[in-house]
Amino acid sequence: MHDLNNAMASLLANLSLGLEKVDENHPARARLAAANRAANRMQELLADYDPDRSK
Repeated sequence: MHDLNNAMASLLANLSLGLEKVDENHPARARLAAANRAANRMQELLADYDPDRSK
Protein backbone atom coordinates (compact mmCIF):
# COMPACT_ATOMS: atom_id res chain seq x y z
CA MET A 1 0.00 0.00 0.00
CA HIS A 2 2.88 2.32 0.84
CA ASP A 3 4.34 2.05 -2.68
CA LEU A 4 0.99 2.81 -4.25
CA ASN A 5 0.52 5.86 -2.03
CA ASN A 6 3.98 7.09 -3.05
CA ALA A 7 3.14 6.65 -6.71
CA MET A 8 -0.12 8.55 -6.26
CA ALA A 9 1.68 11.39 -4.47
CA SER A 10 4.15 11.64 -7.33
CA LEU A 11 1.36 11.61 -9.90
CA LEU A 12 -0.58 14.31 -8.05
CA ALA A 13 2.52 16.49 -7.73
CA ASN A 14 3.24 16.25 -11.44
CA LEU A 15 -0.38 16.93 -12.39
CA SER A 16 -0.35 19.97 -10.13
CA LEU A 17 2.82 21.26 -11.79
CA GLY A 18 1.29 20.65 -15.20
CA LEU A 19 -1.82 22.61 -14.26
CA GLU A 20 0.35 25.50 -13.03
CA LYS A 21 2.38 25.60 -16.25
CA VAL A 22 -0.40 25.15 -18.81
CA ASP A 23 -2.36 28.20 -19.87
CA GLU A 24 -6.09 28.17 -19.06
CA ASN A 25 -6.96 28.08 -22.76
CA HIS A 26 -4.59 25.24 -23.64
CA PRO A 27 -6.39 22.17 -25.03
CA ALA A 28 -4.61 19.85 -22.58
CA ARG A 29 -5.80 21.75 -19.50
CA ALA A 30 -9.18 20.02 -19.30
CA ARG A 31 -7.55 16.61 -19.48
CA LEU A 32 -4.98 17.52 -16.84
CA ALA A 33 -7.76 18.76 -14.58
CA ALA A 34 -9.78 15.58 -15.10
CA ALA A 35 -6.73 13.41 -14.38
CA ASN A 36 -6.05 15.46 -11.26
CA ARG A 37 -9.62 14.96 -10.00
CA ALA A 38 -9.40 11.22 -10.68
CA ALA A 39 -6.04 10.92 -8.91
CA ASN A 40 -7.37 12.82 -5.90
CA ARG A 41 -10.35 10.48 -5.75
CA MET A 42 -8.08 7.45 -5.97
CA GLN A 43 -6.01 8.80 -3.09
CA GLU A 44 -9.20 9.17 -1.02
CA LEU A 45 -10.20 5.60 -1.81
CA LEU A 46 -6.75 4.31 -0.90
CA ALA A 47 -6.97 6.11 2.44
CA ASP A 48 -10.29 4.37 3.12
CA TYR A 49 -8.71 0.94 2.60
CA ASP A 50 -5.36 1.55 4.25
CA PRO A 51 -4.87 -1.23 6.84
CA ASP A 52 -2.36 0.90 8.77
CA ARG A 53 -4.99 3.57 9.30
CA SER A 54 -6.77 1.45 11.92
CA LYS A 55 -3.70 1.44 14.21
